[in-house]
Amino acid sequence: MIVTAVVAVVLLLATAGTIAALRSGDDQPPAAQQQVSTGQAANADEGVPITEQPEPTFAEPEPTPTQIETTEAPPTTEVATVDPEQAAAAQLEQIWSEDSGQVSFQGQYAAQIASKYPGIYDKLQTTAGGSHTFNATDILDEHRTLRDAHTSAEHPIVLVKSTDYSKRQTVDGHFLWVTFAIGSFPNAAAVHSWCDAQFASLSAAQRENQCAVRRLNPGQ
Repeated sequence: MIVTAVVAVVLLLATAGTIAALRSGDDQPPAAQQQVSTGQAANADEGVPITEQPEPTFAEPEPTPTQIETTEAPPTTEVATVDPEQAAAAQLEQIWSEDSGQVSFQGQYAAQIASKYPGIYDKLQTTAGGSHTFNATDILDEHRTLRDAHTSAEHPIVLVKSTDYSKRQTVDGHFLWVTFAIGSFPNAAAVHSWCDAQFASLSAAQRENQCAVRRLNPGQ
């Protein structure tokens, strides 16, 4: 009876130990699990990801076609076309404005060496282009030529309008641009002598048409 009791006690103790061991085994993870947990903890302490993932790759954007820079030509500036006739008329006005202060109309003698309006026809005179019709450009050229060739300190060459003096003459509604040699002409004979000397190369008829005696009377 005592032996049987002892055996029973031993068996009971062995069974309890086995159960305790089993329970203890349930609480402890396997060695492999312990190693992973330890490694994770170590890595976490070092700030390193537990499992290294490959760096994400991003698709490169497709290259866009290079834009061709085009340089637009600057807008062309239209050059205003100047009418030669208008320009010549303006120049005649300017010369007249400058000369008008030099002339006093007091009945003195003067030599008239040109008298024309744009569009006039003169069968005895020709333009530089060979025409007998004088336009503003031709009148301006003629005045400048006469001024350069015949002016002097004693007898200046000036440009006036036919409406500035005497009967204020017009032809077909046009005033005439008149080129005069003024200065000391005591009489008509003095004017004739001057004309003969200045236009000696012309015939008598041409010279009479080119250079005539006039009186610069006040306008009426």
